[in-house]
Order: sequence, then structure tokens, then C-alpha cells
Amino acid sequence: MTTAPKPQQSQQIPPQRNPAAVLPNGTAVNVTSLSTPQRIAESRVTSAGYVEYSVEGVKDSTGALRWFRAWNVTALKSVSTGGAAEAARPSAVKEHVITTDAEVSATERAAKKTPGGLLQEFEEQRGRVWKDNPPRISDLAYEEQAGYKKFAQILTDPPALDDEGIKIRCKIVCNQEYMAKPHDLVPVTLEVRDDKVLDRIAVLEPGKGTNGNVCVFEVAYTYQQLTKLLGLQPPTGTTGAALRSWVVERVPQLGVKAEWLTAQTPKGTNAPNHYSGGIKGKGGSGKVKLRPLTEQELLAAESARLSDWNAGERLRDDRAVFRTFHDVLQPGEEMATGIEAEAEYDVGKEAHDRAVKAMEALLGDASTRSQLNILALKAQPTKITTDTYYDTRSRALLSRGIGLRRRHCEGDAEGTFLFSVKGRSVAFGAERFRLSAQTQLKVDPVHSTRVAALCADTSTDNAFGRIVHDALTTSSASTRWGTGEDWLLEVALTVQSTRIKYSIELANGTTVEFSADTATATAGSASHTLYCVEIGVGHPGLVVGDSASGTSGSGSSLPYTRPYHVPADLDNSALLHKSDFQQFKALRATLVPYLFGRKEDELTLGGNKAVQLARALGLLH
Repeated sequence: MTTAPKPQQSQQIPPQRNPAAVLPNGTAVNVTSLSTPQRIAESRVTSAGYVEYSVEGVKDSTGALRWFRAWNVTALKSVSTGGAAEAARPSAVKEHVITTDAEVSATERAAKKTPGGLLQEFEEQRGRVWKDNPPRISDLAYEEQAGYKKFAQILTDPPALDDEGIKIRCKIVCNQEYMAKPHDLVPVTLEVRDDKVLDRIAVLEPGKGTNGNVCVFEVAYTYQQLTKLLGLQPPTGTTGAALRSWVVERVPQLGVKAEWLTAQTPKGTNAPNHYSGGIKGKGGSGKVKLRPLTEQELLAAESARLSDWNAGERLRDDRAVFRTFHDVLQPGEEMATGIEAEAEYDVGKEAHDRAVKAMEALLGDASTRSQLNILALKAQPTKITTDTYYDTRSRALLSRGIGLRRRHCEGDAEGTFLFSVKGRSVAFGAERFRLSAQTQLKVDPVHSTRVAALCADTSTDNAFGRIVHDALTTSSASTRWGTGEDWLLEVALTVQSTRIKYSIELANGTTVEFSADTATATAGSASHTLYCVEIGVGHPGLVVGDSASGTSGSGSSLPYTRPYHVPADLDNSALLHKSDFQQFKALRATLVPYLFGRKEDELTLGGNKAVQLARALGLLH
């Protein structure tokens, strides 16, 4: 039986609670919930030992100075780029490394997948497969892009097709904070179906020598080259436009995937730690669409289960849902779906604060992180979010556990209107999964007949509407989205939350998120506050072990993938056996006692804040 590690009582108090570490008045700082640098006006230490700061000119609703906890305040330090300033963020980040050619013998390089080994293998493959007629690849153009904060990703332009072949322009962007030592190692491949590699396009080395963290290149394939890779035999004499039509009819999609390799042990084999793109379009790019999928093709793809946590695709004219609802959906933005695997606990203020303190302490406690099998821990900026929940006048959604909301975060780009639905949940024993969808609107949903139509529509390509429909029709009070004024949306309640967040990296690139929320709902003059802690895997943008290793997915032999989940994907007990979910479950079993001093089954499960808050405010009966 595994015993959860306990916080060490003798450990050094982190700076956020140590009065000796208080920053002087007048210090230039960055405050996570404010968009511009500030200066400290005053400081204080609370009875619980927290350091808090007020900043010049920032007041609360009563006109008094507004106080910020120390973990939201970081001193600015000068950097060499024109006197700019950046905030130092607390983290305990594992240094990613690759095994280089110099560290192993020449005979080991191929097996260890060192840069030289991969490049040699790449050249040998090109000579063996293509001889004197390989695909054309432009020069690799490296450049610097400072300030990139997302996960490393590949960005692909829509392919250019003519009667000779296809051209694909690619851009690889690496996060400088997480680049491997001595440099990144990124093989790029062409794939079809469920991660089947067709060709090796290039081996990139961002950060090597004068190479920047960005690489741009173009690859071009003729249709004859594609038929060879795909093992297709066109009719004799088929060339030009006829060959193009013949190939595209059989292969509507390809994918360009970039994998970031690292070594888990000194001089170990370089292996995928993260990937972007591919035929599944991870990160919103990488899918190479040669033609739109037909409705029949989408339906055929629904016969196999999709077990990836996230799916999505940017909306353009080739998507039927966008053509139907182009007046309400933002072009070029994703419609994404997710299967959320998370544990949410209603804990009260005291337990909430205890968990936050424990996570602070964990940043400086390498021994406990090791016991918890945590490779890296990073404090994310604290977010202030405003969630506006919409419902019908009869509260048809919240009364059935359905959350239809807009989430607004401080600092959102102009025009952002993230509209999401939290749909049906399913339980397999003690484990719960939930289906969700999100998209970007360009109209206010209040009293909008077109947004109501989007929610009611169950066309094959409308994943958002299908998830709403599934939640309505499978509830204990089953119903369907109706017509008329009774089914137009209005604002039901508003929830403002402060979210303290940490990213936890486990083996194989699996990332779990810890979030501590203080959520206050208002409806008219009434208000109610919940204190919750969530530990979850499966939110959009996470790096998960199954996806990184290419072992998850539909298992379909079709030469394309569907860009959305369907309700049947939720009713899939195989989710329990995904390797990243098993890691998440094991972490949760030891992290929860560390945070709260109690086992999981001794905590109160939450999971639907909007419904709980609506009931507390008397909006549901």
C-alpha cells in the first residue's frame, strides 16, 4: 500500500509567506491579474502568514487599496533587449535534454536517435525510396521569435494544389523556456490515417548554433510520389488533372507532424516528449485537407471510437457547420470538443487555502516531488475569469446539469467570445468523464434565434449542437431543444472566479493541471461563493502520454479522421485504461492526501459549479 508523502514541517518557508522576503515599497512588479507593470505601494503580513501587496493607484470597489497575495506579484528584472522588463515566475522545471552525437559511439547513434543518427537515417531513406527523384524541400529558414509562451507547435498553411502535385508550407515554433539542451531535436513526418508515417520530411535542430527557435520551410510532392507512398496504383496513363482527381478522391487528408524528442536518462534514447499537428490536427494545425469530407465519410468515421482527450479544427468554408452558421461563428477559429477527465472537490475556504499553501511548498521541495513522481512543476499566472451562463426562461439547461457559458479572461484579445457547453457526464465506478465543446461566436447569444438554432441543430458536422442535444435527451427529464421565445437564451447568472493554477509534468510528457478556484456567483442583488480544487487531465492544449506516443485514437483504417467527438465516444470504458489517465489517477491518489491531509473518498465531490451556485441563489427548484 502506498503511503502519501506528508509536507515536511521543517522545510524552509517559501518567500510568499516569509516576512524577510517582503519586497520594498516602490519595487516595480508584475501582477498576474493586471495587464501593465505596477509599483508596490504597501505590504503587509496576514495572521495566516501570507505576504500581501497593494500597488499604486489600484483600488477596490470601496475606494480602498486593493491587496494581492504574494504569489501573484513578481519583481521585474531588467533584460538586455532594449531595457524591457520581464517577470520571474516560480517554477521547478525539469531541464529537457537530448543525447548528442558526441555522447555515444558512431555505431550507437542510429539506435539512440541522436541528431546525426536521425540525419543519416533520413538521407538513407531518401536515397532508398526516391533515388534521384525525391520530394522538393526548400532551405530550412531559421529565425528568432521572442515571447512565444504556448506549447511548441507546427503551423501549416492550407496546401496549394495544382495538376502536378501539392505544396505545404510549414512553420515550427519552439518555446524558448522549454527548449532542450543543447538544442531541440524535431523530426517532421508526413502521415495518413491514424498516425501511419508515409515519409520523413526533415530533421530540424532549433537552437543549434545560430539557429533560432522558429523554422520555416516548404515541401512539395507530385501525385506520382504520393501514389508511391500510399501504395496506390492508378490506371495506366493517368496523369495531370485526371491523376489529381484520382488521388484526392481516395485520400482526402494527409498530416504533417512534428515531434520534439528528449532523453529521459543521461545518454538515453531520444524519444517523443511532445508532438504537434498530424492528421488529427493537434494544436489546431498540421492537417492537410486535399478536399472536404462528405457527410457519408464523417458518419463512417463515427463507427470507431475516438479516445483522444481533445479534437478540433479551424472553421472555414469547407466545414458544413460553418457554411450553415457563418453568420454566428467566427471564421478561422476552432470548433473543439473534449472528453474531460477531472476530479473536482468542494472544499471550503480553509481547505482551499491549505491546498494552495501545499502547492507553494511543493515548488521548493524536490524530495516530495520525487515521491509524487512529478518531473516538473510550474506555477501558471493566476487568472481572473468572468463566466456568463445562459439558459432558457424555464432554466431548461441548468436544471438538467448543462452549462452553456461565455468565459472572459482579463487580457483576452478584442473580439474573443469563447462559447462552450459542458454536456453529459458518465461514471465508470468512481471515475467520471464529461463531454464538452467550444467555439468562438461573433454575436451575443441573448435572444439570438441563430445561436438558438446552432444549439438545436444536430447535423452531422455540428458537434456543438449534438453535445447539447445529447445532454438534453439523456437527462432524467428528457427533452429536446424547442422553438419559439421559450427557447431563446437569456443570462441566468454570472460567476467571477480567481483561479490559482499549476502545471504538473509526469513521465512521457503527460501534463496534469491543478486549479484552486474561488468562484462567486451573482444574480440580481444575491451572491454566493464556492471554494473548489480541481485536478484534471484532458483539457484543451494538454500534452498527454497516449497522444505523444501515438497509441490513442480511433483505430480506424480510414484515410482521414473526424475533427470532433460524438456522444458515443463518452460511453467508452477504454478511457480508463489510457496510460496518461492511469498516471493521473496514481498522482491523484498521493497528491490529494498531501494537499488536504485526507483521502479522496473523504472529500466532497463537486463537478458542476454553475448548477451548485444556481441552486444556492434559488434559481433552481
